[in-house]
Amino acid sequence: MFARMWSFALLLSAAVVTCNAKVINTDASSSYLTKVYVGVSQSLQWLSEFAVVEKPPRTPRTVKLALVGLGRTGSTSFSAALKELGYVPVHDDEATEVADIYSAMMQGTMSFDQVHTELGNRGFDAPMISLHRYVEWAALAPDIKVVITVRDKSKWAASWMSVTPAARLPEQRPFSWIKSMRDLAAFNREVMINVPTNGHPELYQDVPTLEAGYEAWHDF
Repeated sequence: MFARMWSFALLLSAAVVTCNAKVINTDASSSYLTKVYVGVSQSLQWLSEFAVVEKPPRTPRTVKLALVGLGRTGSTSFSAALKELGYVPVHDDEATEVADIYSAMMQGTMSFDQVHTELGNRGFDAPMISLHRYVEWAALAPDIKVVITVRDKSKWAASWMSVTPAARLPEQRPFSWIKSMRDLAAFNREVMINVPTNGHPELYQDVPTLEAGYEAWHDF
């Protein structure tokens, strides 16, 4: 037990020292070793943020946008652009700040109205939530603008393949030892596996399935 705890402590220490960027990207055409390096670096960064860094409280806001595009459709750049315009989106870096809200949303113990209220109380006004039930609700919600980012399906699928190893990270050790990661597990599984494959999770690393899932999401 102590050996495992010591290994985890070393991993966290390495994360704090070595990782500076919040989101670490790689191109789908990168070499295998490059993808492994980027994947490990991103994992260390997430561990450092999830378990070490305490975010300062944000000024409460009212949710105005519902961002429903899939990841790897320019969502990181779009999130940065929204920040320049004065919005406060919930994207990759901010997910752990609202992990408990997303957990309640996935469990059905919090309505989408309540989800938006709580996100606003945490200082966010543009959550990225690519769930079928959320899109249906947001499309009818007053004062909410639904925004979807798009990309060529083949280029998207090739790019998405580079992040599929992260799909089950919240369910795996050492990530599963962290409460915020456990809270995000169901949400992560839905938006990274079930939605992109259109309900065929066993094929979440199959390019044709991903291309079909991308089309199904946009047709929805």
